Amino acid sequence: MLGIERRQHIVDKIKQEKKVYVSELSQLFKVTEETVRRDLEKLENENILRRSYGGAILSEQTGEDLSFLKRSTINSPGKEYIAEKAQPLISEGDTIMVDSSTTCLSLLHRLKGLKNITIITNSIRLAYDFSGSDFRIISTGGTLRPNSMALTGASTIKTLLGYYADIVLISCKGYVSIHQQCAA
Repeated sequence: MLGIERRQHIVDKIKQEKKVYVSELSQLFKVTEETVRRDLEKLENENILRRSYGGAILSEQTGEDLSFLKRSTINSPGKEYIAEKAQPLISEGDTIMVDSSTTCLSLLHRLKGLKNITIITNSIRLAYDFSGSDFRIISTGGTLRPNSMALTGASTIKTLLGYYADIVLISCKGYVSIHQQCAA
């Protein structure tokens, strides 16, 4: 078995069981524990897992791509608080870059009364929800992630680099993704 195949099996196993043990993987794949440790190190560098003594656990960052609906029900008071604090920073005529986060959804609802607002987004959900508003909406294009309703990939980044915005509101997950793609 090639190393890349073995690592894919490790990813599948850790996503299912949330943890793996070096000794078990060594026996399963009939390789040395050192080989398994190197595999785990590579997967940790990709933020798929976090190594610990004797094994590894699924990285919290690698959790499933939560659906937009599910995300909209999590931490609602915190999202409303952020939207409330961001609202006064935005004036009529501003260009705002927002990601596909539900925090941005909260903010855009608060901005409905403002005139001449341009929204640049990678979210098909936000673009759809506000298609009947007075906002001028620019979509980034890109590869659709159906669960999160986000457009992603190199073409999304390229589009974003072509615009300037007065305000940018990006979730932590969005920032990590953008940073990783720009570094590549």
